[in-house]
Amino acid sequence: MRDHVAPVCAPGFAADLSDVDDSQLIHVDWGESYSSYPTWAGWFRHFDIARDPNTSKGLRVGGTGIGIELAAQGAGVMLAPLHLAGSELATGKLMRLGQDRLRLPFGYCATRTAGRVKQPYVTALLHELNQPTRPQTSTS
Repeated sequence: MRDHVAPVCAPGFAADLSDVDDSQLIHVDWGESYSSYPTWAGWFRHFDIARDPNTSKGLRVGGTGIGIELAAQGAGVMLAPLHLAGSELATGKLMRLGQDRLRLPFGYCATRTAGRVKQPYVTALLHELNQPTRPQTSTS
């Protein structure tokens, strides 16, 4: 399953990404081994936006879930994986800033031990991960 990232924030936080200061960007720090994960600088470069955000400003988090929650609480704008932020987007806790999105370079994967494969939550997750992706309608 391949996901896309897009800028998200709490409703009313900002009307457009151009309204957002570098100090309001939420950065996910994946460490050296995840250097291919999209960054704000990469986002702006991909969409030909002349902006080089100061990464020493804004919030830096160690995981996507924390960043999504902070964005939903009005702490800033996160470049969030849309699948992972899906329930917050569906319930209105988060909104997208624009319709542009960027495809993640790699799909999600799951590993499991043989003993856990019959547990309902593992079966449900594996089923979801094996579903075909929806047709793409935006820039990737």
